[in-house]
Amino acid sequence: MIRESDNAAATARWDAIGGGDGLARANLRLELEETSPGADGLWGLTETTAADQLRLLRAVFTDDSPLSPASRVHVQEVVGGMAADQDWGVSAAASGGGA
Repeated sequence: MIRESDNAAATARWDAIGGGDGLARANLRLELEETSPGADGLWGLTETTAADQLRLLRAVFTDDSPLSPASRVHVQEVVGGMAADQDWGVSAAASGGGA
């Protein structure tokens, strides 16, 4: 769902983590205080802030993280293999592609 837009894969991942409740637990662990699971159990309605996205990036790319080193490497590899047409925002800026 990250490498190429895939709603079925996103729904499967959402279900695998326990939906909104699972995301809320992960948010607590990652100290994402301004990210809330989607209303009515819909992952596409999840809301976040730029500050929480920076917290998430720090958790993925720094050693001072609640994530294990293996988890951080996995996420870095998945994001690093993103399809070109999905490369926007932070990942595009990091690769020199603009915003």
